[in-house]
Amino acid sequence: MKAEAERHRQLGEKIQTVRRHSGKTLQDSAETVGVSFQQFQRYEHGLNAISAVRLKALAEKYGVTLEEFFDPDKIPFFRPQSGTRILGQSVKLCRAFERIDNSDVQKAVYHLILAASGSQDKP
Repeated sequence: MKAEAERHRQLGEKIQTVRRHSGKTLQDSAETVGVSFQQFQRYEHGLNAISAVRLKALAEKYGVTLEEFFDPDKIPFFRPQSGTRILGQSVKLCRAFERIDNSDVQKAVYHLILAASGSQDKP
């Protein structure tokens, strides 16, 4: 039973991470799968198991595959190399970057971030 409860907790954590990254609210997601806000919270906390049909509906809403919920290597924003999650500021930065209309400005910002982080642009 402990192993099963841990799997539910891990899946719930991934659901919550993907939901937040997608910018969806608990209420949006609950309505997508046809459950109450409280029930959806139980899914995210791993207190209740979510059905495959409901998980598929969430995957479609979030723009991910079912496999991504079960394989942490398939969700790049879920576990970067350090083992920590990319949180709100990084998501906001990515969304703001996508809204830059000027490709020259976007390229300059991209190179600035690479330089500031010590990364190198590799083709």
